Amino acid sequence: MGSFFLKAYILLKEELSNMISVQKKTFEFNGKGVVLMGMIRQDVKDSNDNYIAILEAYIDGKKVETIEMPDDYIKRKYDIFYNYDLEEGPHKLVIKWINPNEKYAVQCKDMVVYSSTPAEPINPYK
Repeated sequence: MGSFFLKAYILLKEELSNMISVQKKTFEFNGKGVVLMGMIRQDVKDSNDNYIAILEAYIDGKKVETIEMPDDYIKRKYDIFYNYDLEEGPHKLVIKWINPNEKYAVQCKDMVVYSSTPAEPINPYK
C-alpha cells in the first residue's frame, strides 16, 4: 500500500446528508480508493448508554470489514470506512447496520474517491 500514496489523486469529494436508519445503504463510485466519513449520532439523549454500532462493509458483494462505531466522544470514529487498495474501476460499497438502535443514527457526511489518474481540470472559461 505504500506506493499507492505516490500515485493517488482525489477524484471526487461528495457531500452526503445520508442517515442510515435502515439496515443497509449502498454507495457507487468509480476509482481505486474510497473514504466514507461520518459518525454515530444519538437522536435520543441517554447518558447511561454506551452504545457501539456494529457495521459491516461490503465491496462489490464481498464482506471486507466489520466496523465498531462507538457513540462515546472520546472513542468515536469519524471515518466509517476506508479502502485505498482497490482495482481502478466501478465499485459498489454497501454498509450494513447489524445492531440498529432506535436512539441512534449513522450519519454519512462525505465520500472521497481516489483514482490512479488525476481528474480532468475544470476550465471555467469554456
